[in-house]
Amino acid sequence: MSVLIQDHKWIVTTIIALFGIIAVHRLTEKRSKAIEFRAAAKDFRGAVLNELKDIYPTVINWPEYPPSLLTPKFTTLQTAVFEFAAILPWYRRFMFKRAWRIYRVGTDPVSKSKEQDYMQYMGFTINDHYINPQKQLKQNVDRLLSFAKT
Repeated sequence: MSVLIQDHKWIVTTIIALFGIIAVHRLTEKRSKAIEFRAAAKDFRGAVLNELKDIYPTVINWPEYPPSLLTPKFTTLQTAVFEFAAILPWYRRFMFKRAWRIYRVGTDPVSKSKEQDYMQYMGFTINDHYINPQKQLKQNVDRLLSFAKT
């Protein structure tokens, strides 16, 4: 009978040790991912702020035709977006890509098939409501950068 009890203690001790190892591994992995996220978020914020420094967060020089300013910046911003999206968890990636699409083409369903169409930053009046292009850009960039908060 005592041999049977000793065997059970050994099994219980082994199970507890395995759970301890798994817990330490999970905590280390979580910490590693957090460090990786912070670095990627910093790089993403830096890339966006550097590219849009003349018009975001404070407008220094708003162009007469904003697409002429934003179109050349597309490649750099798209690279930063795709690198950062790879770090995001799957459940946040969809909304991040949606925020990127809204920045590029707005919410107009006709423009969804285009890579970039910055007409939303032109300052139109729709149904007697003026859409402030600077406010629209700030809102869209804020939405993108909200995913990089650490």
